[in-house]
Amino acid sequence: MSDTDGLVSVRAATYNERENIGELIERTLAAVQQPVRLIVVDDDSPDGTWQVVQAMARAGTAHPAAAAHGRAGPDLSPHGRIGLAQGGVVTWMDCDLSMPPRSCQRFWQRPARPT
Repeated sequence: MSDTDGLVSVRAATYNERENIGELIERTLAAVQQPVRLIVVDDDSPDGTWQVVQAMARAGTAHPAAAAHGRAGPDLSPHGRIGLAQGGVVTWMDCDLSMPPRSCQRFWQRPARPT
């Protein structure tokens, strides 16, 4: 069994999401019933989104496992920074909370097989 068995990587790209990023991180970590590698990619948000992520990590409130900050350009494409993902499942979350974190687990759960 490897260290990444059962691990879920969740990628969240941000730009001016200061008001949402804390809630997204907390709700995602609470909703996923498996170990989570949270990848936050911020495109140099002028509203201080990145500072919220850093403060949460320092306070121990949330532990984004990987992060990137700066004028990322192509790194913010749907596949940008995907190389940081680990585990058998990779998913994306919208930081505007249009995809409720409580529903993300159902995206990768396998339907029950008929007996």
